[in-house]
Amino acid sequence: MFPLSVLRFAVAAALLATTSVLAASTPAKPVSKREARAMEKALADRLSRDQSFAMERWRTYELTRVVGEPFAKVIETWGPYTSVSDDGRGGKVYAYENGLTSNFGEYTPGYEVTDPFGNVIERKEARDTRRSSHWTLFKDVYVDAAGIVTRITRGTRGLGTIDPKFVTMRNESFAFTGKSRETMAERIRAHIRDSGYVLRSDTGDRIVYREFTQFGRASECGADLYGLIRVTVEIREAQLDVLVDADLYSTIFGARLVINANDDIAAENHEAFGTYVAKVPKEVRAAYPEAIYDENDVVVNPFVGRRMLEFFVGYVDELRDLCR
Repeated sequence: MFPLSVLRFAVAAALLATTSVLAASTPAKPVSKREARAMEKALADRLSRDQSFAMERWRTYELTRVVGEPFAKVIETWGPYTSVSDDGRGGKVYAYENGLTSNFGEYTPGYEVTDPFGNVIERKEARDTRRSSHWTLFKDVYVDAAGIVTRITRGTRGLGTIDPKFVTMRNESFAFTGKSRETMAERIRAHIRDSGYVLRSDTGDRIVYREFTQFGRASECGADLYGLIRVTVEIREAQLDVLVDADLYSTIFGARLVINANDDIAAENHEAFGTYVAKVPKEVRAAYPEAIYDENDVVVNPFVGRRMLEFFVGYVDELRDLCR
């Protein structure tokens, strides 16, 4: 259970958000006691889910804050590593691993029943469903030649890493004339520096950078909206291929989101937030006023749809302007 004061705040916030977003197109209707109870339950469910998500993200955020620090600080905090390998670029990858074994299933013995003459009148075979699985959880710490931590990846061996859930927002190509590929690369690098974006990789003909920003406010969208935006630019002969991906978050609880050098996101003071949900059923609409669609793909929040379109196309337009 959650404090009544928290639930009342959440209900009020959601009602205000929903009203501000839908007032222009939806006539006001009185809220019945049944609807109010359903609203409170939906908000309590979201609060619980978003609080759990926020705490998990905060733990990850704290764990990876050592990026940019000497590797000696990692050893001081985490202890000895499990193994080390070369990263192929003059640095090292230090692995911290933890094995987990899960046992499940059961053994049910069989039996046999006979009559006084030794005839079998009932028999049941033994059944053994016992199984076990083993996983190796890992944290790989990448350290450059100077002994500085450059990034940390986490996951399960054989199953991959835990990565942001990027969704493609824009994918466009356009031509540039009268300029070499090297000139375009230099323009893009200058654009990244001037715009305050963070360069993630640069091979000369493929440049990746990111930005973390708030792109929507609760007063207009129904919730505060944040995005980790990744822009990938492939520089081809007289053409740029641009891919804009985003990992989106939202909060109706006023959470202020921050990002660290490992691109891990958390909320200050562990405030509740979660991944952005674009489509929700009518029953929980009050708890997700920022959702664009209902369960039937009917647009119920056109403002957020327009906001996303205008916002993400801006990253493409910036690069298009560099081609002129």
